[in-house]
Amino acid sequence: MQPSRFILSAVLIMGLSAADQVLANEEEAAFLELVAKQYILAQFPNLPEGVKIEATPGSVNPDKDYGGKCSGYLTAELQGREIRTSNTVKIVCSHPDNPYSVYVPVKIERFIASIAAARDLNKGTLIGPEDIVETYVPDARQNSFGVTDKSTLIGSRLKRDIREGSVFAPESFCVICKGDKVQIEAHKGTLSLKTSGLALEDGNVGDSIKVQNTRSKKTVIGRVASHDTVLIDF
Repeated sequence: MQPSRFILSAVLIMGLSAADQVLANEEEAAFLELVAKQYILAQFPNLPEGVKIEATPGSVNPDKDYGGKCSGYLTAELQGREIRTSNTVKIVCSHPDNPYSVYVPVKIERFIASIAAARDLNKGTLIGPEDIVETYVPDARQNSFGVTDKSTLIGSRLKRDIREGSVFAPESFCVICKGDKVQIEAHKGTLSLKTSGLALEDGNVGDSIKVQNTRSKKTVIGRVASHDTVLIDF
């Protein structure tokens, strides 16, 4: 009976050792993926405000025995001359007892700060601070929206329904909307004239819209300056 118990114990020990080895290999593979990711991110030390980079490494073989984390002997370098959407990072362990090289694919994506709806909002809603949330969207998507200034949104009115989490498109709201009462201002040198008016068109900051002078009933073209002010030249 004694030998049987000895053999059983030995088998259990061997089983635990194998399991521990598999776990170690998986941890080392995950570590190498992290090294590749951190290497790519380190290539963007001075990102502009409102921009962030996300790096996603490909899988490293978890079945290979890497012999530990190669502390003090590990280096990484980019394969290619410049960072692209899809990259390959070469990781080299130069430890004399366990030298190896691993090639890890890493994809990157650029994100831009933007503003999204904090909840479902209906057409006609006057947007307040509680209705918006700052978020990041992929660069390519941001180029089709471009709304990054929350001060422009607050006080504006929705021209259509928008769902929670959706990014505000310029055409989805108006800083000054048709029918709004506005102040018409004209400046030339030190001379400044102000009068009340009525917006005849929707517009956002910088847009040129038609407004009617309330007193003279004359229609003029002005540039939207804020939620209640239109500037004209004279």
